[in-house]
Amino acid sequence: MSHRVARSSEPVRRDHDAVEHSETFTLTRDRFAAGSANAPLIDLDRFRADLDDAFAGEADDRPVR
Repeated sequence: MSHRVARSSEPVRRDHDAVEHSETFTLTRDRFAAGSANAPLIDLDRFRADLDDAFAGEADDRPVR
């Protein structure tokens, strides 16, 4: 089983390992903080603009049949 080391120096199972083995785990505040420490910051305005550009002319409110 692969592990990564969190800031608290406790081994943390990768989420997909738990899913593959049908295991459950508790997401504590420390685990969340350790997992999100290296998460990229997202420029929301740029993200929305990119989505608008990518789906220009495709999005509408008609029901799907």
